[in-house]
Amino acid sequence: MTNTQLRRHVLPITIGIGLVAFSLVFQLTDNSFISKLRDRMEWIAYDLRLQFTLPDNPTPHENIVIIDIDDKSLSEEGRWPWPREKIARLTQKLTEAGVIVTVFDIIFSEPEANPAITILDLLEGVKVDELVTETLINIADQIDGDVALATSMLDKDIVLGYAFLNDNEEYGVIGTPLNVTNLPELGNTSILNQDGFLSNLDILQSVANFGGFLSVDPDADGVIRRASLIYEYKGNFYPSLALEAVRLFYASEEVTIKTAPIGNINAMEYLSLDVVEVPTDGIGAVLVPFRGPAFSFNYFSASDILNDKVAPEKLAKLESTIAFIGATATGLNDLKATPVNQIYPGVEIHASIAAGIIDSSEVSGVTQDETFTQLTFPAEPDWAQGLNFVITLVLGLILAITLPFLSPLYSILFFVSSAGSLLSFNIWLWNEYNFVVAVASPLMMIVILSMSNLAYGFIFESKGKKHLRDQFGQYIPPALVDQMLESDEDLGFEGDRREMTVLFADIRSFTTISESLSPTELKDMLNRFFTPMTEIIFNKHGTIDKYVGDMIMAFWGAPLHDEHHAKHAIDGALSMLAKVEAMKPELDALGYPPINLGVGLNTGMMNVGNMGSEFRRAYTVLGDAVNLSSRLEGLTKQYGVKLIVGENTREGQDDYIFRRLDKVQVKGKTEPVIIYEPICLVSDADDALLTSLEQHEAALDHYYAREWDEAKKLFKHLKESDPDRMIYSIYLDRMSSMNLLLLTDEWDGTFEHTTK
Repeated sequence: MTNTQLRRHVLPITIGIGLVAFSLVFQLTDNSFISKLRDRMEWIAYDLRLQFTLPDNPTPHENIVIIDIDDKSLSEEGRWPWPREKIARLTQKLTEAGVIVTVFDIIFSEPEANPAITILDLLEGVKVDELVTETLINIADQIDGDVALATSMLDKDIVLGYAFLNDNEEYGVIGTPLNVTNLPELGNTSILNQDGFLSNLDILQSVANFGGFLSVDPDADGVIRRASLIYEYKGNFYPSLALEAVRLFYASEEVTIKTAPIGNINAMEYLSLDVVEVPTDGIGAVLVPFRGPAFSFNYFSASDILNDKVAPEKLAKLESTIAFIGATATGLNDLKATPVNQIYPGVEIHASIAAGIIDSSEVSGVTQDETFTQLTFPAEPDWAQGLNFVITLVLGLILAITLPFLSPLYSILFFVSSAGSLLSFNIWLWNEYNFVVAVASPLMMIVILSMSNLAYGFIFESKGKKHLRDQFGQYIPPALVDQMLESDEDLGFEGDRREMTVLFADIRSFTTISESLSPTELKDMLNRFFTPMTEIIFNKHGTIDKYVGDMIMAFWGAPLHDEHHAKHAIDGALSMLAKVEAMKPELDALGYPPINLGVGLNTGMMNVGNMGSEFRRAYTVLGDAVNLSSRLEGLTKQYGVKLIVGENTREGQDDYIFRRLDKVQVKGKTEPVIIYEPICLVSDADDALLTSLEQHEAALDHYYAREWDEAKKLFKHLKESDPDRMIYSIYLDRMSSMNLLLLTDEWDGTFEHTTK
C-alpha cells in the first residue's frame, strides 16, 4: 500500500475512531437526554430479542397455576367485588384440591358490609321487638364475610397482596417483613425505600400473616420489563408477592441479601433463599422471566372452581402448586403492557417471576455456600457493562481501521458480518445463560461507522471522479475514468516506473499545409484531424499525453496497468492511419490539402506520473524509451513508411505481419535497435504480400551476411515489382555507396542516423 493510499484513508479512520469514542461516551454518560435515548434503544432491542426467542406455545409450569377472575366468572358469580364468603369458599376448595400456597393478587383494604349490622343500623330509632335485635346481634359474627374469609385462612399458607405508596400514609396492616440473616451488616443499601402502603384489614392480615407487595412499576415507555423482589420500609425489608410465594413454597425461613459497595452505598447483587440465589440489579429488581405470550400458565376460571365444574384430570393439576388468584376480566383494570403482549394479565407477571425462581432452584441446586451457576430467567450480570465497553472498543477500532480500505460491496458485507456476529453472540449469551448484555449501543456504532464510511466513500468517489475527469477527461475515455475509480491498484500519480508503449504521430509537411490555409481553416482542419485520432486512441485503451502543434503523443499501460499495451498501441496506430486515408475525400471536398501521418511506437521501461512545477503539473511519461519512440517517428520519412515500431514493441506480436526495415543507431543513442513496419493482421495478408516479405527477409539476411551479390539481386527484383517502396532503393544505394571491401569484422549492419 502506498503512502498516498494511506494518506487518503487518514481522515475516515480518524472520523471512525471519533465515532467509537462517542459510542463509549454514549454508553457511560449520565446525561438525562442521552441516557433516556440509550435506554429506549436497549428496551427496543430487549423486546425484539425476547419476542424472537420465546416459544409461542410454552409448556405450562407444573408448580404454578392461575385462578382467574375472568369475564365468565363475573357473568356467573356477579359483579366484583364478590362477597368475602365466596372468596373463602374459593380458598377452601383450592386447599382441598392440593394447593400448597394461595396467593392473592388482590388487596382487601375495606371491610365488607355485615348484613346484620346493616339491618341494625337501619332499625336504629325504630321500635322493634328486642328479640329481633338480640338475634341480629347474635348472628352478626356468623354471617360476617371478613370473619368467614379470615377463618378460611387459618392453618393455610396464604399470601395477601399489598401496595407501597409514595405518600407517608399507612392504610391497613402490612405483612411480616423478611427475616434477613445479615440485616445488621447491610447498612446504607441501594434497595428502594418506600414511604407508605395500602394493605389488608387487620382481621385478614393477622390470620394470613404472610404478605407480599404487588407493586410493579413500568419503564418510562409504560412497558413492564422488570420488577422489584424487595423493598425497604422503616428499616425492614419486605418481599414481593412472587418472592414470598416461593419462600413459603420451599418453607424457607430466612433470606440473605448480598451487596457490593459502590461509593458509600451497598448495591444489591443477589437475594438468597435456602435453595436458590436470585441475581438482582443494584436496587433489588429482576427482569421478568416471561415464559411466552399471555396465558402461558394453566388457567382456571374462578367460577369453575367454585361450582365444581373442573374436570378431574385438570383439577389434578392443582396439586402441590402455588395458586395465584388474580383478574383478567375486562373491567377490573389488571391488564398491563409488556414486551410480549400489549395486553398482559398482571397476575401472570407475578406468576412468571415465581416460576423463574423455582426453575432456577431446580436447575442449579444452589445453597447459600455455593456460587450461582445457571439462570432460567434473564439477568444482567455485573460484568455486562464492562463487556459492552470492551466489545464497543475492540469491534469499533477494527471497523474504523478496516472499513476505509474496503469497496462499498465489501463494506456492506463486513457490516452485515459484524452486526450478525454481535447479534449471534448476544443471543448465544441469552439462550445459553439467560444473560442480558446491551446490544443496541454497539449495534448503533456498527451502523453509524458503516454508514459514515459509505457516505464518505460516496463523497470521496464523487469528488475523486470529478477530479479525475477534470484531470484526465481530455486524455482518457470516461469509461477508463470509471475503471480507475473502481480499481484498487496504484495508478502512479505520484510517480511510478513500469513497462509501457508510447506513440508519437506527426502530420507530414505540416509547415507547407499551414501556409496554404487561413488560421480559421487550419484550426478547423486540425480539429477534424485530432477528434477521430483521439477517439481511436481512447477506444484502444490509450492515454493522450499531449498535443503539440500537429503532433500527438499518447501512451498505453497507465494510469491502469495493461498487459497488452503493445498490441493495443499497434491496433491504435494502424486504425489512425486507416482513418487518415478515409478522411482524404472529406478534406478534399472542403478544399483542404491531404494529410499524411508518420507514427512511431516504442515499448520499454518509462517513468510515469504527475510531473512539472508547483504552478503546473501534467500526467506524462519520461525516459529513453520515450525518446526512442520520437526518433522512430522521425525515421518514417527517411524510410518512406507511415509507421515504425521498435523491436520491443514487435516482440510477441504474432497476430501481425511486420516488415523488418533496418538495424539502426538513432541520434543520441549508443545501442542499435531493429526497427519494423507493421503492415496488417496475419488474417488480412494475401499470398503476394507474404511472398514479397519472404524475399525481403532473404535479401536482408544476405545483406547482413555480406553476401552482396545475392542481396543486390533480390532487392533489385523487389524494386522492379514494387518501385514505389523506398526501402529497396535505400539498401541498393547503401551497398553502392559503401566501400564494401573496407568493412571491418565488427560491422553488424547497423546504420547510424545522425539527424533526428
